Amino acid sequence: MTILFAWPATCRVDRVMPKKTLYAHTQATDELKALFVEQVERIVWEYELSSEGLHLPEHPTAPMIQAFALELRVPDFDMRLVQSLDKRSRFPVFYELRFESRVKMVAAFKEPGARDADLWKCGPSFQTAWLARDTPRAPLPLALDMGGLYTQMLRLLMPLPPLTGETLAAQVQRLEEIRDLQAQVRKLLASRDREKQFNRNVELNAVIAALAGPDPISDTSSRMMPFMDKLKMHTPNLTATNVERIRELFPNCVAEAQDEKGALRLSVDFDQLRQELSDSIVDGPQERYQLNWPGKREALITANAPIAKTLRPCREESVNFDTTQNLFIEGDNLDALKLLQETYLGKVKMIYIDPPYNTGNDFIYEDDFADDAQSFLEKSNQKDDNGNRLVANPESNGRFHSDWLSMIYPRLKLARNLLRDDGVIFISIGDREIDNQIKLAKEVFGEENFVATILRQKKKKPSFLHSNIGSMFEYVVCAAKSRETTPPFSVDVTTQGKKYPINNAGNSLGVLKFPAQSVRFSQISARYEPQDMSEGNIATRLLDAVNVANGRNTNEFRLEGEFRYSQNRLNEIISAGDEITISKSPFRPNHIKAGGETKKMHNLLTPDTYAVGTNEDGSEEIDGLFDTKIFDNPKPSSLVKTLCHAVTYDDEQSVIVDFFAGTSSTAHAVMQLNAEDGGNRKFVMVQLPEECTPDSEAAKAGYSTIAEISKERIRRAGKKILEGEVTDGWDKDIGFRVLKVDSSNMADVHYIPDETQQTALSLGVSPIKADRSSEDLLFQVLLDWSVGLTLPITKEKVLGKWVYLVNGGEDLMACFDTQITEELIEALANRKPQPCVWFSATMRSCRMR
Repeated sequence: MTILFAWPATCRVDRVMPKKTLYAHTQATDELKALFVEQVERIVWEYELSSEGLHLPEHPTAPMIQAFALELRVPDFDMRLVQSLDKRSRFPVFYELRFESRVKMVAAFKEPGARDADLWKCGPSFQTAWLARDTPRAPLPLALDMGGLYTQMLRLLMPLPPLTGETLAAQVQRLEEIRDLQAQVRKLLASRDREKQFNRNVELNAVIAALAGPDPISDTSSRMMPFMDKLKMHTPNLTATNVERIRELFPNCVAEAQDEKGALRLSVDFDQLRQELSDSIVDGPQERYQLNWPGKREALITANAPIAKTLRPCREESVNFDTTQNLFIEGDNLDALKLLQETYLGKVKMIYIDPPYNTGNDFIYEDDFADDAQSFLEKSNQKDDNGNRLVANPESNGRFHSDWLSMIYPRLKLARNLLRDDGVIFISIGDREIDNQIKLAKEVFGEENFVATILRQKKKKPSFLHSNIGSMFEYVVCAAKSRETTPPFSVDVTTQGKKYPINNAGNSLGVLKFPAQSVRFSQISARYEPQDMSEGNIATRLLDAVNVANGRNTNEFRLEGEFRYSQNRLNEIISAGDEITISKSPFRPNHIKAGGETKKMHNLLTPDTYAVGTNEDGSEEIDGLFDTKIFDNPKPSSLVKTLCHAVTYDDEQSVIVDFFAGTSSTAHAVMQLNAEDGGNRKFVMVQLPEECTPDSEAAKAGYSTIAEISKERIRRAGKKILEGEVTDGWDKDIGFRVLKVDSSNMADVHYIPDETQQTALSLGVSPIKADRSSEDLLFQVLLDWSVGLTLPITKEKVLGKWVYLVNGGEDLMACFDTQITEELIEALANRKPQPCVWFSATMRSCRMR
């Protein structure tokens, strides 16, 4: 680093600190005193940056910032001296260490303690290299307050820039993790170099590679920020991830083994693993409680197996491509979920899906379980010749339920990964699969995270197709990522003035104390003497005399009785401003709510309960948008809007996903809810381009696929919403960025991109498919490096080459032109992007810096 600050003259103190004062302030031990004498010539309190001197508002993390200069006698300074000063200072301190003609800057991360303002937490230190004393100094960074100034100053001393939206504390923690990782790797390298046994040496190499990659020391930072790494060009291998987790828990159960190609890979010794779990494992044909079906294991393999596919942008079908935060993904939802695993991992607040109900007339996705994961990956680089992904599932099929379960299971497994810790999923389902869907939700999310089965009115009048009973309802199954961290579902609040009796016959006897002026009486003035006020089955005794003046009790009094509230709860009610009323004798106090509290919703959704429309309403809604009958019985947007409101009322910036989008009722609902409450929720829709039957009204209207109807519905719904009344504060984002699932941008090969040898790429033929644009390549890079797929994208010419800037270059810079020069790379690197992508000198592979 080359940073030295130019301290403002208005903040100069320039006061020499006597060592005795420092000893007393730091409570120095004899050892520290000896170090002071041996290593430090003098300490000068040079500057005090304060709100008065800088005209910046104070902040809890930086009430002031002080700068000390330490004139040293030796260059090898013991940092314990600085740490002893920091630990006793209730503000950030920057130190300039000076030795002869050199100077360096040192500062530690500090923040106030959680309990006591006198105690501050002192974290790791950061420092520059030794610099010449005449090194040009930089002005203090711009900031809005003292806390922001401290954050910017400390970040200039750190070896890695912050990630987008990363707090100072999170950045410090990330750097500490990198340092710990580097220490682990160095220790392992030393052990490896001393190791004489070949097998143990191989084992240590595998551990080092898993931790840090092929370049152990420099690549350890890539665990937090990628550095000079090749693009993967395929989704994560979840099976490999699971093996890594087993190795963390039971390292003796994972060993190296040769695959069919002779390459070494990690494999699980299941016999050894069973031995480790011998007290709890269920093995063999023993009876157990579980949901099982033919094809379940293959479905799990399908969920975990990586695919070599990508998302290609389609500007011409998008709306507001460059500014929208919404996504529409056209393609197989299993592929889409895998492609979104890293970008949206743990970021989705709500998922709503309306999968096939498996009535015997539905089409379901045909997932090929015949191949193992390896061949699945190899062939996944190719397009299906006919593109067919949907097959009929008639009741006569011997695997009627099994095929449906095998279809939905891997999709739920992948969907769970996308949810935030407080995220939830809603699944609409009918009678045929409701019991299987509940069991499957409990298996995937955990029985403790199953929330509810919601009953939803689907018809205004019952259907008598069933031979025994007319059907009016269907179900919405709900599960949470973690119920403990998920707030109550709510679509409204308590109303003002609702009365709740405080007496509750049958409760245990207790005494409540009512402070003076806390109860409103019907009488303007009155006096009540202690007495038994029991009546009927309600036992109450007034223990103290009560004087009433101007309709209020002038003194504190006690009631003995059977109450629904404790004293603490009564105190909270009074402190919150709610009223307690007593109308007459015998006393029967009532709690009158002030209103506005979150009101937990119940699990019945009808036009009368929460104004949730039926399927007929859904048909009228979409027919009105298209001015013709375009689709049979879509879900009404009011259903999804109600569910969305119920779980995002406390976070109106949430991401909502629907990977069985159909006609995109979910997107319509999200936009409508935003327009009503001013929220800025974002949607991600996924829909297969399922063909419309030639004789359908949709086909006659010119729509060849369901995906086309879905996109057009969003366009029309957004336009209609903007024509109506909208709430201030809404960003009016009715656009969506269309991305289409396709084979990898790499030329068709029958091997995995990770295993492609450089010799195969040096044959004079570009590895990029001829029909792929530079923007196609950009989106594959966004996926590969988990960069937001909805971030703004601009282009800029740098030294004659087009460079993509994602989020103004803060999140990614990329150049896919050929003939990249060192001058261009240096020019891009000087902007400190994170990361930067370009074609390497061979023009055959993408590299990152």
